Amino acid sequence: MISGDPNIRTLNTSSFAQQAITFLCLNFNGVSTKYNELPVNQDCSSGIRSQINFPSCWDGMNVDSEDHKSHVAFPSTGPDNGTCDDPNFSVTIPRIFMEVYWLTQGFQDQRSEAMTPQQPFLFSNGDPTGYGYHAEFFNGWESGVLQRAINECHCNPYGDPSCCVAAGTFTIDQNAKCYVSNTVDEITTGNLTTLPGANPVQAPCYEDYVATYMPAVVGPVYVSTEEGVVPNGTTEVGHIEFCVCVCVRACAFSRMRLSRLRERDMDVFVGHLVRLGLQTPVKLFY
Repeated sequence: MISGDPNIRTLNTSSFAQQAITFLCLNFNGVSTKYNELPVNQDCSSGIRSQINFPSCWDGMNVDSEDHKSHVAFPSTGPDNGTCDDPNFSVTIPRIFMEVYWLTQGFQDQRSEAMTPQQPFLFSNGDPTGYGYHAEFFNGWESGVLQRAINECHCNPYGDPSCCVAAGTFTIDQNAKCYVSNTVDEITTGNLTTLPGANPVQAPCYEDYVATYMPAVVGPVYVSTEEGVVPNGTTEVGHIEFCVCVCVRACAFSRMRLSRLRERDMDVFVGHLVRLGLQTPVKLFY
């Protein structure tokens, strides 16, 4: 399922889908303030945390929908609370809340050099507002793992790992040892002359340059426990190749670095995962 829309550039305060997306201007020595957009004219001394809620009410029948949204809904009073009162979405599912910390405080000295110093940051899809922030979830868990978590991880509502020993836990240290190779054969880090995919900045008063719309060159995707190492012991099956190392979470976060144009290519990649019922990252050939 998908929460958010990469094409939105304005705020509709009555939309639960947009209420689900917030940005916290962090100040660890004072008060942190929440916004619906990337903070403007704010010195977020401890960085910015982007936050997104996923719908937690399900129609009880469809595991997916054509737009990846229509089979789920937000609770009755908003993304953070309420109940699944709508008879069309009466089944409560675990709520997913994703946080990403951005170390923007490291760029304060260069802020005055930006085209718009009052809010100098933008996402790689060309969004300088934050309204187009979005996330995608696809289920890569082994059968039974989530059900065990639901049955056994209930001693408090805060995700305390000690409540879930029987269900199994996955630690940050483990995640840090899982590396994913670049998906798109393109430079996406360091100083860039254009946004990835040559995406235009898409907001009023910003330079209106035109995207090239050139198709992405998708390279082989590898997952390994060592950075820069291509794993051995793979098995080719049609157009995909299983990797020995399994790290679905790292693959999911890797996709977030792609531009909007590139995400369309990766949707095909995810489609292969879903249709074939795979539970491992794969090497993709195009």
